[in-house]
Amino acid sequence: CVGVCLVFVCFAQYIYTVILKMSNFIYIYIIGFLDIASLATIMPTFNRRLLKFGASHLQITLLESLFSSFQLITGPIVGTLSDHFGRKPLLLLSMIFSVLAFFAMGHCDTYLSIAAIRLMLGCFKHTQMLGKSLIGDNVPKNQQLSAHGKLNSFISLAFMIAPIYGGYLSEHENGFYYLSCSTNTPNTPNTPNTPNTPN
Repeated sequence: CVGVCLVFVCFAQYIYTVILKMSNFIYIYIIGFLDIASLATIMPTFNRRLLKFGASHLQITLLESLFSSFQLITGPIVGTLSDHFGRKPLLLLSMIFSVLAFFAMGHCDTYLSIAAIRLMLGCFKHTQMLGKSLIGDNVPKNQQLSAHGKLNSFISLAFMIAPIYGGYLSEHENGFYYLSCSTNTPNTPNTPNTPNTPN
């Protein structure tokens, strides 16, 4: 029993030390975690939602290809703008747009409306890129590799937790709506008119 307590104390001290070392840049890790968590919460049920609206598998995969294409095109533009106006203002705008877009997606009832929002996210959602740029700007060079490793750990943690949460909510009626709302706001308005089947 004493040995177990000793191991627990040592482990707790190690965790406390790690948190202290991350405290100066913890906001970067939290932003990365929340950004991926919002995506990983919705995406497992996203394709099924589009299928319910009559989209074909080709339309769904084409939408994701177009999303990545828009990211490819707008990424350098957003990077250049962040060089002129700063990382944090662009990061804040990207996060605000993501919040509004995910909230609006929960109210969509057609494939075209969801596709339009998804493509706009492809243009304006560059949270990960800007977050990694903040590491390059603010973290000392001898600590940057460690910072990137910790950011990747937080991203992996988001991929571990968020799909389970998303899967649980999607089992309920109007689940996709609640998923969309839960990724960006604590206040859920009245449920829209959607099919009376789990989403």
